[in-house]
Amino acid sequence: MKRFLLALALLLLPSVAAAQCNGVFAPNTVCGTVAGGIPGQVSNSVFTGVPGGTNGQIQYNAAGVFGGFTQSGDCTTTTSTGVTICTKTNNVAFVPSATTDTTNATNIASGTLAAARLPSGVSANVLNTQTANYTIANTDCGKNVQAGTGSTGNFTITLPAVGGFATNCSVLITNGDTARGKKLSGFPADMAATWGNLGPLQSVGVQIVNGAWATYYNPGRWQTSGETFFVDPSAGSDLNDGLAAGSGNAFLTIGHAINVFYASVSHNYGNVPTINVLSGSTVTESLVITGQPVGVDGVLIQGNGGAFTWNASSTFCVEVGDMAIVQFNNVTFACGSGAQTHFAVFGHNQAVVDLGTGITFGNQGSNGDDIHCDFQTQINLNNSYTITGTKANHINMISHCATSYSSITVTASATPTIGVFIKAYGGSYMNAFSATYSGAYTAGMKQWDVQGNSVLLNDGTTIGFA
Repeated sequence: MKRFLLALALLLLPSVAAAQCNGVFAPNTVCGTVAGGIPGQVSNSVFTGVPGGTNGQIQYNAAGVFGGFTQSGDCTTTTSTGVTICTKTNNVAFVPSATTDTTNATNIASGTLAAARLPSGVSANVLNTQTANYTIANTDCGKNVQAGTGSTGNFTITLPAVGGFATNCSVLITNGDTARGKKLSGFPADMAATWGNLGPLQSVGVQIVNGAWATYYNPGRWQTSGETFFVDPSAGSDLNDGLAAGSGNAFLTIGHAINVFYASVSHNYGNVPTINVLSGSTVTESLVITGQPVGVDGVLIQGNGGAFTWNASSTFCVEVGDMAIVQFNNVTFACGSGAQTHFAVFGHNQAVVDLGTGITFGNQGSNGDDIHCDFQTQINLNNSYTITGTKANHINMISHCATSYSSITVTASATPTIGVFIKAYGGSYMNAFSATYSGAYTAGMKQWDVQGNSVLLNDGTTIGFA
């Protein structure tokens, strides 16, 4: 009986835990153990599957219980579908291309692509400026290599073999200088055949086609007017651009300068082009000049500030033919010796030759001529000149040639030996009116030999003999 009463008494004692869970609970709470092991109200999220936060929030572990948050900032999430959409990064909105495959050109409607995004075969118009000898690199594909910056000078641009280059590589090379050319080495034959230089302000484009370099843009003739090329027969090189005097600049030969004038330059109907040969030098060439350069009537060949000596490598120093027009200044023609039959100036087939200041006719060989012409050629001796040495004839007009030297002084130096001073055959014409003759010639020279319906106009002036 005592045991029953004790148990009843214990059941009737007030319970601390029960006392703390009495009353009306807040919504979504249950009676449980809070901090310190004391009974109290806790969130019903402690039960598995009971969410935290408010309706529609994203759940997370908040110190062992469910918590809820609403996503904001760079991304948003639709909780009903689980889809997350991000429109910015660090609160900076994405550019349109962030969600576009820009490697597919059909996805790009407008805007500008960076050069680095272009294929290697596409011109990116990126400038690579060089001011000294330079070899094109595989990193130049799509670029414009500018050689020179206005007045840099003549140097070499080399195009290497295609190995190591993209198979669709293309490169544009531009001469940035206004008065000097750029040597081209290794370029396709259509660029190197004649001049081998890129003219001032010209451009050339090359690309790899079927495993070899090919020219996709050829600038054609250099467009200019009244240009001057320089020749130095000892220090020059025909690989130079010829646009300045001296070593590393001048051409070696007059013949190469003529080839460049005729094949690589358009003269735009301005002043005649000039070839300046180093004063005091000796040229050994037999040069043929025919026709006229593009865009101009003729060419001037002269010693640069003084006379140069012209020797022949064959049977004449210079032949001017087929309607060519050439003027000479400051030249000593010494084209033969001994019994050779050499001509200093050979005018042929409707050519025009103007002999200007500083002209001297030296040895042409005992069977040679200072001036030899045929077929409607016009020879104009426009200024006083000097004769020396040995030759068969001073002027030999063999068929329908016209020569004029009126009102000038012809000076004999060191008693020249000449067979006939002026010979006119086959309907030729000579105007020797009012000329003055200074000095003496070896005795036995015939002054005039005019035959075959030819005409000599002379005022009776005679030539002296030793």
